[in-house]
Amino acid sequence: MSGAGLSRRALLAGVAGLAGASLVGCRSPADARVLRVGCMGTLAHAPSLIGLHSGRFERALSARGVRVERAVFGAGPEVMSALLAGAIDVGCLGPVPAVTAYVRTRGRAVRVVSGAASGGAALVVRRGAGIRCASDLRGRRIATPQLGNTNDLSLRAWLRSQGMDATEYGGEVTVSPMKGSAMLAQMRRGMLDGAWVAEPWVARLVADAGAVVLIDERTLWGEGRFATAVLVMHRGYHAMARENVRLWVEAHSAEVARLREDRLRGMRETNEALRAIVGRGVAEGVLAQAWGRMEFTTDPLEETIGAMARVGMELGMVPRGSIAGLVGSV
Repeated sequence: MSGAGLSRRALLAGVAGLAGASLVGCRSPADARVLRVGCMGTLAHAPSLIGLHSGRFERALSARGVRVERAVFGAGPEVMSALLAGAIDVGCLGPVPAVTAYVRTRGRAVRVVSGAASGGAALVVRRGAGIRCASDLRGRRIATPQLGNTNDLSLRAWLRSQGMDATEYGGEVTVSPMKGSAMLAQMRRGMLDGAWVAEPWVARLVADAGAVVLIDERTLWGEGRFATAVLVMHRGYHAMARENVRLWVEAHSAEVARLREDRLRGMRETNEALRAIVGRGVAEGVLAQAWGRMEFTTDPLEETIGAMARVGMELGMVPRGSIAGLVGSV
């Protein structure tokens, strides 16, 4: 969705939509022979993208006669909706949709079983728009990838911390969810003042739209680390095929280790996976800039997920409730 900001009712309805799917999809015993993996075409998902494209995920499960299928989504709430509907079994996404789903289902549907990435998110603003500090955002239009996703929450929380708010809360900043390609086109035309996004869109907007980084989200966290992407499993699938989930988490951890040990190989394999799975890669210079703002890790950074949950509840974007048990092991 793009254009004018959403009403508060639309905001809450969009976030609540995560709970609209069934908690456990209809399954037969034969389903344990398939593991359906959901991910997104962003750099934080590089371990999943590479593992899928290289065939290493498939090989990790083939000894059990399990076939791996993939599904690619545009934003975290889409991944979580598919997970809740039983359309996928495991997924990689930002922590906020996982928190929302966990609270709404009272912990019955999903669990975070590993980290995937930290960092790689920022607020970029259009060069020449006269935006040099937070107060300059009053009366401006800022984009996020999707209503209720982790970047969306980060923007709204930061605005609140700066004494501002989104227009649907009676504030001064219009928040417009839209795809990255729309952000690029609108920023080039002067129709969009900024965007809070994840890599590679931070680097792409800087390189291709002349944007500048106003806030690197790492600077907002005490140690400069925060959960950007986590692995989430459907608890119904886990109850039926625990070993499949364990092998998937192990295979994902191996991909994280590969990315950490060889930067250049990691960038090359990520680009190959993006071209094959998403249909487009990232320019080498853009990729190098983006890579420098990211860290791949199996640590779910649970404390930062808790902080996001608390802020989300204060903003009314996440339903109030306990997240005890959200992060756990297989």
